[in-house]
Amino acid sequence: MVPWTAKGYRQRVTRGIAVAAAAYAFSCAEPGATAAPTGLNLIPTAEVLPRRAASLELEATGSGLLPGRRSTQAALSQIGLTSRLEAGLDHALRHAPGDSLFNAKWQVVASARGGPALAVGVQSVAGGYSAERYLMLMQAVGSLRLHAGAFRAAGTTRLLAGLDRPLGTTVLQADHIGGGEGVTSVGLAVPLGRCLSLTYAITFPTGRDPVGHLANLALLLGG
Repeated sequence: MVPWTAKGYRQRVTRGIAVAAAAYAFSCAEPGATAAPTGLNLIPTAEVLPRRAASLELEATGSGLLPGRRSTQAALSQIGLTSRLEAGLDHALRHAPGDSLFNAKWQVVASARGGPALAVGVQSVAGGYSAERYLMLMQAVGSLRLHAGAFRAAGTTRLLAGLDRPLGTTVLQADHIGGGEGVTSVGLAVPLGRCLSLTYAITFPTGRDPVGHLANLALLLGG
């Protein structure tokens, strides 16, 4: 577990990610990437960023259909370390200021010749948090991609499922987190240029919580 409770260490890591991202800023990700490439609305996928690619994102989540004063806001960053390994840092901007969560994902099997991709990862790694370990599979069926897996945290295993499909340059994304406090989301990822995309999703909790939103602005660099 990375000791993110040490303020100076966390600041050095955050600064290092910012410097690395700036170094890649001269080039964008490959054209046609219309969303954060290694996750759907809520869940990770079995893909990883290419080596030396970076994703910088601003995200707002909360109740109601639109972001507002009650939204939780975060800055997300992800870097491809090798062709099979990525790591990132999520930093809360509102409602939990100063909290930073580390994540990493290793693609065990890459999709090839129509076969599935398999990845394992860990997220929410920080002092005072229960790290979440997960496994994800991805299978393409024509232009439709199906995702399934599970994550385990605090002694509980929860199932994950999702799909995405391009609609022209826009991507339809839907996913589900199982369990007693599960949630389902449906959204669209829309390109705003060669490097920039906007994802908006409506979230439907399985309990009594109100319908909510997720808005994510992603900048893809390098690769």
